[in-house]
Amino acid sequence: MKETAKEIDIILEDWLAEHKTKRKLKGSKSGDEDFMDVILSICEDKDLYGFDADAIIKATSAPLMLPHESIEDCVVGGYDIPKGTRLLVNIWKIHYDPDIGPNPQEFKPDRFLKTHKDVNVRGNHFELIPFGSGRRMCPGVSLGLQVVQYVMAVLLQGFKITRPSDEPIDMSESFGLTILKASPLEVHLAPRLDSNLYELNNDLF
Repeated sequence: MKETAKEIDIILEDWLAEHKTKRKLKGSKSGDEDFMDVILSICEDKDLYGFDADAIIKATSAPLMLPHESIEDCVVGGYDIPKGTRLLVNIWKIHYDPDIGPNPQEFKPDRFLKTHKDVNVRGNHFELIPFGSGRRMCPGVSLGLQVVQYVMAVLLQGFKITRPSDEPIDMSESFGLTILKASPLEVHLAPRLDSNLYELNNDLF
């Protein structure tokens, strides 16, 4: 996966360099702009709807989702929301609300087998919306879920996973675009089968 990601990065960097060179020769504005030209034009403007471009690119928006705007006057939770108000959904607060799930800071995956067994992550239940909800939810939710399950299944099938010590696992988190462990988890991987069984038979290909 890492090698594939590096190769894709190299390809994208080459495309980006090629577009930048063409823009210098033809000028930043031309009639036959493609998607990458449009993105470069936006970044060169340095100002996106009143926000600095660098801040938008570097600052994570995941905890607050993308900004929305109310299309009419309404009342939500006792608050008057005038038409045209910019709204931000605080996903972090929703996911850590003790009224929805007790002890939200504890790692308890079995809660989704008991009290939250009917809750899914596809935007149908607003107490758990890591991929967003509605027409603008993450388009890669199905692919993401399938890839995660596939990778985990392959790892568990091919390796015995053990820890170098019996110390409790530190489940504290660090903030970012994705939730990472504050301290990395160290494990030992050992093949479940004899190494000879992992060799490919070239006669089959």
